[in-house]
Amino acid sequence: NTAMYSVFNRLILHPLSYPAPEQLVWLQPVNVRTGRTGQNGFSIPDYWDYRRLDNSFAALAAYFPNVATLVGRGAPQHVAYANVSGDFFPALGVKPALGRWIERSDEVPSLPEVAVLGNGLWRSRFGADPRVLGRKLDLDNRLLTVVGVMPPGFAYPQDAELWTPEPIASRLGLPRAWRFLPAMGRLRAGVSVAQAQQQISAVAARLARRYPNSNADQGVRLVPLAAWVAGPMRATMEMMLLAGLLVLALACANVANLLLATAVGRWREMALRTSLGATRRQLLGQLLAEGAVLAGLGAALGWGLALLLLPVLRSRRPPELPQLAQVHLDWRVLAFTAAITLATAVWFALAPAWELLRPGAAARNLHRDASPQPSRSRLPGGVVAAEVATTCVLLVAAGLFWQSLRRLERVNPGFNPDGVLTFRTSLLYNSLKELNDGQTFFLRLNQDLRTLPGVEAAGMTTELPFTPPESTLHFYPAGSRLAAAQAVKWPQAGLRIVLPGYFAALAIPLRGRDFRDSDDAHSARVAIINRSLARRLFPGGDALGRSLVWVSNRVTIRARIVGVAGDIAATAPGGPPEDDIYESLRQVQRGEMSVVVRTRGDPFALLPAIRREMGALNPEVPMYDQATMAQLVALTAAPDRFRASLLGLMALLATLLAMAGLYGVLAHSVAQRRREIGIRLALGATAGQVRGLVLWQSLRMTLAGLAVGLIAAWLLRASLARFLFGGAAGGSLTWFAVPLLLLAAALAASYVPAHHATRVDPALTLRE
Repeated sequence: NTAMYSVFNRLILHPLSYPAPEQLVWLQPVNVRTGRTGQNGFSIPDYWDYRRLDNSFAALAAYFPNVATLVGRGAPQHVAYANVSGDFFPALGVKPALGRWIERSDEVPSLPEVAVLGNGLWRSRFGADPRVLGRKLDLDNRLLTVVGVMPPGFAYPQDAELWTPEPIASRLGLPRAWRFLPAMGRLRAGVSVAQAQQQISAVAARLARRYPNSNADQGVRLVPLAAWVAGPMRATMEMMLLAGLLVLALACANVANLLLATAVGRWREMALRTSLGATRRQLLGQLLAEGAVLAGLGAALGWGLALLLLPVLRSRRPPELPQLAQVHLDWRVLAFTAAITLATAVWFALAPAWELLRPGAAARNLHRDASPQPSRSRLPGGVVAAEVATTCVLLVAAGLFWQSLRRLERVNPGFNPDGVLTFRTSLLYNSLKELNDGQTFFLRLNQDLRTLPGVEAAGMTTELPFTPPESTLHFYPAGSRLAAAQAVKWPQAGLRIVLPGYFAALAIPLRGRDFRDSDDAHSARVAIINRSLARRLFPGGDALGRSLVWVSNRVTIRARIVGVAGDIAATAPGGPPEDDIYESLRQVQRGEMSVVVRTRGDPFALLPAIRREMGALNPEVPMYDQATMAQLVALTAAPDRFRASLLGLMALLATLLAMAGLYGVLAHSVAQRRREIGIRLALGATAGQVRGLVLWQSLRMTLAGLAVGLIAAWLLRASLARFLFGGAAGGSLTWFAVPLLLLAAALAASYVPAHHATRVDPALTLRE
């Protein structure tokens, strides 16, 4: 639990390692009429207007994540970087380790252009040279001057390794409908989120009135940045922490039952203390002190084990949780450990206190003979039933998650990922000539890959399946009434740029035709759309031969639909499909592409030959993010696999603890009932009857716990359904398997105490 809470503390409670993180807010675009949130960010003119809210924000920053290639100083290196506004670093409050950060004055385009290095890039590219300030950096044939180096661990946003200025001052004339800048800000001291929300909403409403064609219904929702960062994992981590606490409760229940068993021998001690003047409060204090010693020893050992466990968690972190690398034990975790230690101490003490400090217990037991036979308490049986109920809930949840994972892994992703190699490659693009030359590079590489031995098909795309498109389009079907509507009210779809062979390489069903080599810049624009978009745009009709219209760079484009491709889910197999429009790279320029190659053998065996082909075409073009498509598909199920594995482990621990508790209670019960069992045997009871007596006691506790556990799990199924593929109704097998499993485990745990009961010597019992 200490290790689990340290993860919860880092990922959920304190996900930001910046000064005064409570002042940081995320600006979420929202449609004020429908309440739907947008994903594209803000336009530069809108951001400029929002930044004037000096009375609410100490700093309001915008940025644009990007990728590029570092050339010179060795092999070309692909890096993730960000164009940032001058308020970016002041908003986060992280000061550079060397030099200065990017300022507002850098937003005005000037020479030389400046850059701030990430600490890792500074070490790997410049050998941690402290004289790096003023050195030149070649980023995509764009010379930058290094003016600063950030401290270790700073990599916002999205693992950025480099930051350059966003030339906002020269782009204020861009259309307000071009929304591409994410934004976040730091509130002034004493300004609440609600106050800032009121002011920025007033500005958004004023912009909507002034620019109805682009800003109608466009608003802003302020969200604490910590909540925004932690949001996707919060429910999962809360569930896992709760499961960990339930396992701790089972362990405490077992210890409480052990202490309850030892309490049988302490009746006379407590009675004697009472007769000598001890009050019930003093006796309870003694029992609490004993529980605190036991819990304290356990907490010290648990803290040490957590120190050993955290490096394992950090090394095996799933890709979607990079924050796990910074998980450590701090004073907050220590306070949590102290709190649960105190709670367990109270739990340990309450069980014996309940039995030993009952009213009149001391007076009744002070005068017992030397071999007292106190009445058996029902409390241990109730504790075991509660353990079984808790275990039942955890097993049902784990079973539902595993069944959900199995269904997710069997779902058809919309294409065939087997035998497909993928990688990314990006060009040096800072001029029209380089983009044109780059298009030639992609076209030649696409042709050359098809000639390699073992290659069945090859193609390229700007974004692989389950990756959100970099660009979105507002469009309308040619001839529809939407032509007269405002552009913001046109349908919207993601734009993906591909090369011929992409659909064949992934075996995506295609009706109509693929793009051809003749579909180039000199021919009429053509497009391929996915099946769900075709059905929505042309219900009851055929999309082939129809046309779509949109505006790009203030130019109206009309593209004829030549194909309808199969649907692919937006984020993971089995999810809802995203509306996609495909265009050919021969008609639209792009500088970064993902390559897909279908092979007849081991996909990775082709990498050396592909590197040779790329080197022959352009040695400065990097290859990165190599993986098989099957690996990428499996990666989409990583959160589900993480939940199922961790919850399954906790359910297994809970089962072992519950069975250990059942065994202990039955063994102690048999020891308490030796006289009764001996007399039964002396009066003619068979071994089978005695064994059945013990097994029936076990069965009563197990059935009672099962009944409560199944009811609790049934009531919780709606809360679990949002994590399950197909909903909770898809796990019917679990509801039958869990009771059978627990009954079998209970019988196994009961066998040894039941067998020992049959070994009681009746003659010895009668002599006693």
